[in-house]
Amino acid sequence: MNDYELLYLIGERNDDALALMVQKYQPLIISKLFHFNIRPSERDDYMQEGNMMLLHAIKVFDPTFQKTFTRFFELILTRKFINLMTPSHKQMIYLSEELMEHLKVEEETRWRLFPHHLTIAKASLKPLEFDVFVEHYQHGYSIEQIAYNQKQSVKKIYNTLYQIKIKLRQSADFLDNH
Repeated sequence: MNDYELLYLIGERNDDALALMVQKYQPLIISKLFHFNIRPSERDDYMQEGNMMLLHAIKVFDPTFQKTFTRFFELILTRKFINLMTPSHKQMIYLSEELMEHLKVEEETRWRLFPHHLTIAKASLKPLEFDVFVEHYQHGYSIEQIAYNQKQSVKKIYNTLYQIKIKLRQSADFLDNH
């Protein structure tokens, strides 16, 4: 069974499909543990975090963005592991240019903005988040252009866009298209 079939069955509350999906992605989580040189004493904790990220990915995956589930899960798993690293671990990580390119994900903008969206966004978002929201979703600027305009790193803009999506998806008024 492919991931889309499994996701459909999981949506239909099929526990066997969920167990199969968890089993299928254990090797990816383990490979990330070794990729990030996680200490043996911390591997169980990171495995649990990886499994929680898998369940989160299953819950929020949207196939309309035309990305595979594997790619989506790998991205959020990598981000989670980076965020979990302590300062002493961060000094040991050397992200190659190839890995950084691998982490980039461009999503097609699917939101249709109405005047009330800007009002809700202004009230819900921090100033930088609102500026990034306007530049990306209203003006259609690229991530690199926004980073340049805001004098921020490209990674910071990606993270900011992720936070924007989380905050605005939680707003029922924002998702209402009229």
